[in-house]
Amino acid sequence: METKIPDPVIDLEAAENWLLSALDQGDALPYEACRDMVVRLASARGAQADSWAELLHEALVRLERQDACVDLLETQLSWHTGDVRFTDLARRRIGDILRDSNGLAIMESAGWDGSIPVEECLRRTRLLCLIGAGTLCFDKTWGFGVVDRCDAFYRKIIIDFRLKPQHALSFAYAAETLRILDDNHLLARCHRDPDGMRRQAVETPDSLVRLVLEGFGPLTVDQVRERLVGLVIEDAGWAAFWDGARKRLKADPFIHIPARRSEPIRILEEARGFHGAWMERFRSERDMEQILGQVELLVRQEPERLKDPAYREVLFDRLSFVIRGAPARKPALTGRAVLLGEPLGCKPEVSPDSVRCEPAAWVGAIEHLYKPDTLLDLTGSATVFARVIAFLGRLCPARLVPALSDIVERLPFTAVDAAADFMAADGNGVWQTMIRDAMLARLVPPVVLLWLCRHVDWMEQEQVGTRRELVLHIFQTLDVSMTDEPARAQAQIRKFLDQSDWLTGVIEPLPEKDQQDVLRRLDGVLSLDAGDRRSMMARIIKRYPHTAVVLTAGDEPETPAGTLHFTSWRSYRERMAQLKDLVEVQIPQNSKDIAHARSYGDLRENFEYQSAREQQRLFMQRQGELESDLKSVRGSDFKGMPSEVAGPGTTVMIERTGGIRDAYVILGEWDRDEALGIISSKSRMAEVLAGKRAGDRVVLPGADAGDEPARIVAVEPLTDAVRAWIGSAG
Repeated sequence: METKIPDPVIDLEAAENWLLSALDQGDALPYEACRDMVVRLASARGAQADSWAELLHEALVRLERQDACVDLLETQLSWHTGDVRFTDLARRRIGDILRDSNGLAIMESAGWDGSIPVEECLRRTRLLCLIGAGTLCFDKTWGFGVVDRCDAFYRKIIIDFRLKPQHALSFAYAAETLRILDDNHLLARCHRDPDGMRRQAVETPDSLVRLVLEGFGPLTVDQVRERLVGLVIEDAGWAAFWDGARKRLKADPFIHIPARRSEPIRILEEARGFHGAWMERFRSERDMEQILGQVELLVRQEPERLKDPAYREVLFDRLSFVIRGAPARKPALTGRAVLLGEPLGCKPEVSPDSVRCEPAAWVGAIEHLYKPDTLLDLTGSATVFARVIAFLGRLCPARLVPALSDIVERLPFTAVDAAADFMAADGNGVWQTMIRDAMLARLVPPVVLLWLCRHVDWMEQEQVGTRRELVLHIFQTLDVSMTDEPARAQAQIRKFLDQSDWLTGVIEPLPEKDQQDVLRRLDGVLSLDAGDRRSMMARIIKRYPHTAVVLTAGDEPETPAGTLHFTSWRSYRERMAQLKDLVEVQIPQNSKDIAHARSYGDLRENFEYQSAREQQRLFMQRQGELESDLKSVRGSDFKGMPSEVAGPGTTVMIERTGGIRDAYVILGEWDRDEALGIISSKSRMAEVLAGKRAGDRVVLPGADAGDEPARIVAVEPLTDAVRAWIGSAG
């Protein structure tokens, strides 16, 4: 096909040839381009438009494109308005594509019996064709729901509504009232990413209100509140949320907030522009939030106006009004105003001893921003804090570093990154010295630990602490009861531990003894849930099998490093059965054999007696070995074991030279089954594969042919067959 689509107004024949060629593309049919061409042909040659639409419809039927068929009929309706014959045409074409039992159920439920207008039939048909398991939807009675399944036989749609799980709606009722939600709808985003939406409510409350308006149309403030409270924000937090959102929305030229609360808030089609009338209104504006919001919007949307002296004069005047009048308890207003001076051409000169600036009225404001208490007050807005830090740091880092070092331990975790990143990049070493001293004193604040969790490599490079020290400080901090900001930092640190590969990656370069010490200390962190703690420990043991020795260490002699103390329950039960048979059957029978041999007389010449005693020695030795094994090795079903890297509880697919593939199932140290490919974690093969990921290359241990290079194709969880083997009696 031609890359350029011809215009039927200019060359009708070329347009028709293009459409015929497009219809022959099969699965690659460019439907939207074809539909648009049919529309253009309808304008150029209306009499034949339906014929071209018919050809396109036939192609869509062959491809079973139900949604496109409905869309094409809705497009045709635009030039068949009021034509009663079009209803019959649409009914026939819908019947062409909905031919199975499910399609017949959709047709009957969508109103094609003639009782409702054709445009509504098409809308209902489209909805029923699109809906399926997993579809997110909204019902005016039951609210948000997720479709569980569609039952064409009973013509029911089973939906898990938030207010009523497993509720059944008839096809007809669903087609009439149900609404399918797109991925950007407020309810869909809250369902998929509730934490992200809660963060959005804090960081950009205005964008959340915009989502409500986009999803539900114009709403009053009370109606917006009904949509959000209990879903994204708590009832107690509504006042603060709306206060922040309203101030930002009033500065948004695409949002209309009416004076009366009973009137709806609307999204405007055209932005309120920064024209001359705006400047006249702005000249008398006295709401500080409004002033800053409007200037920020102007800088972002129409920066070319900043070159106009008239605009600059008014902007400087209003920003100076904010700087003079901002309350001491709201330094963020001052900070935002000073920041906006830069795009207007304000270039302060700051040294450790003085500040020079034009307008001169801003000198005191800039001086005030360098004070530690002012910086701490700025952290109410992490974004403003970060921007002010960058601004002040460019002007005079020698002033900023001491101020930040004075407050860093009191910073909220949302603001510590901006301060710590700046001090870490500064060449005076203040930040490095602070961390080094805190490490030595074992008094590292939680917010500093949180920052170090993100900058482990920097910590080692600057030699302010070791990985082992960092991890042990984390364990120590988690076991201390904290409140307020330190407690929030604790929770963020905990998220690092919950990540599948963070802790195992941090301790990877450590010596085996230090890795074992980390596992031992982790086992003693009582503030962690027992299940979470076991999961973390299992990940470490899987990646570093030698650490498992600490779980059986104590009064018993230390097991040689490298021994894995896990095996499947199947193998564990088999060994228990061996011990039971030895103690209850074989040893008692051996005692009888010894007693019987004594009856033969002279024990020095009695072969039967000597043989029975030697057998007894071997039985006692075997009993000791089995009891020791069962005491040091633990049974496992390998459930919940990580499967990102090769190790116990994984299936490893390898590709040998010549493309030959083999699968090895690594379990515990007593597990073997050739038919299922199960190998012991103590085998040479398992030790070679341990810790490797898909794509890694390894050298497999060989026999007569020697070692063999190979590539790991995949590392996957255990199969159902292997899990059945683990759970069987053997």
